[in-house]
Amino acid sequence: LRYVDIINSFTDHASITANRSAYAEGDLTTLITRYNVSQGHVAAEKNLKPKVKFNTGFLAAYKTSKMEMDWGKKVSFSPSSVVVGGAFLEISSPRIYDRIFFCVEAWYENIFYQGYAEGSFSGDMVREDILIDLSYIKMPIGLKYNFFGPTNTPYVKAGLAFYFINQSTTKLIQEYEQPGNIVRTDTNSGEQ
Repeated sequence: LRYVDIINSFTDHASITANRSAYAEGDLTTLITRYNVSQGHVAAEKNLKPKVKFNTGFLAAYKTSKMEMDWGKKVSFSPSSVVVGGAFLEISSPRIYDRIFFCVEAWYENIFYQGYAEGSFSGDMVREDILIDLSYIKMPIGLKYNFFGPTNTPYVKAGLAFYFINQSTTKLIQEYEQPGNIVRTDTNSGEQ
């Protein structure tokens, strides 16, 4: 390999060769340390990178989501827009490889959906307002790979997301219009 010949040309006076050194940080660091010691310099402390590194921080996002439901017929809900927040923890081992991270996030989300459906039932015109209030904690767990260096780099994350429902309430308001303009309203609330 070309890099071995170049290194050997600089170290031949010290009786050190790079013939068995891989093109990797650990091997090249060892080779440089051996060269420096042969020239009378004090050996530097081995690998100053930490075994484990923790990164923490806070997250915020603006989220818009849509939902459709089969409520006897397709019901489209108005989009829900909300600001969500959370925190993250990344664990890496720079001494082994500084581009892979184990990641855990926790997001708190509170979403409100409102849908409308209308149709006939037993000769009555039925109009329904469907209100869904949902709050949960989303916890993605996975691996992150940095393409370049440790900062300001494109990356890819892959993993699983777990959802822990805090509150889930559905309210159904039904308006029955009977012949003769008789209107009756029912409200059903409950956990879903």
